[in-house]
Amino acid sequence: MTQTSRSDRQQAMTQPRAGAGQRDPQAPARTRRDSQSDSASEARYDQDQFRVDGKGVVSLRTYQRPLQGTYNMSVVDRGVGSTKPTVHVNDGLYTAHMTVNKEVYPAWDIPEDADHTKQAKFILRFTALQNPVTSATIRLDTWAVKANEVIPTTPDHTATVTISIDTERKNVPAVLPVILHKQICCMRFRVAIDAVSGGELHLHAASIRYPTRYLHTHEAD
Repeated sequence: MTQTSRSDRQQAMTQPRAGAGQRDPQAPARTRRDSQSDSASEARYDQDQFRVDGKGVVSLRTYQRPLQGTYNMSVVDRGVGSTKPTVHVNDGLYTAHMTVNKEVYPAWDIPEDADHTKQAKFILRFTALQNPVTSATIRLDTWAVKANEVIPTTPDHTATVTISIDTERKNVPAVLPVILHKQICCMRFRVAIDAVSGGELHLHAASIRYPTRYLHTHEAD
């Protein structure tokens, strides 16, 4: 019985593993590792899928830009009092006629997947009626609001952009930055017109494009 067991052990030690070359238990350690290289290759990673930054942190390498989230907001009917713009329906286009001193007040409850370390984009979509608009300056005031804290009385950030619309009913975006902050739950906005010349400036849509923390892709389509 003892002799049989010893023979079985010796045979098992010299028998190659599945997917590996001949294994010699008396060979140096490096030689034994090389003999198992075929099976070990199954656990290797494609180095092209990873990058290492200056701090030695390993991250996945993306082949196209990370995806962004989009939030479409109600803006045409968010005015109040004497500053509320006149609302029109023109051949199916629901718009707010924005003149100097007219304001609308959109709101945004920030989604859970938003990346608070980056900037979002506030996209207002305007068109011209009753002749092209030669120039219009749009102002965006933002209030960053934290949960269970007092809402600030003054905006924490203001941005402006000037656009022109050379053809009536042409869809022209006005893009303004939105500064995200940590620990905020929502943002309140004020859209106002500082100057406009030419035809009528009409606001017909608004949305926010925000960076996400979770959406991610490895390869481009």
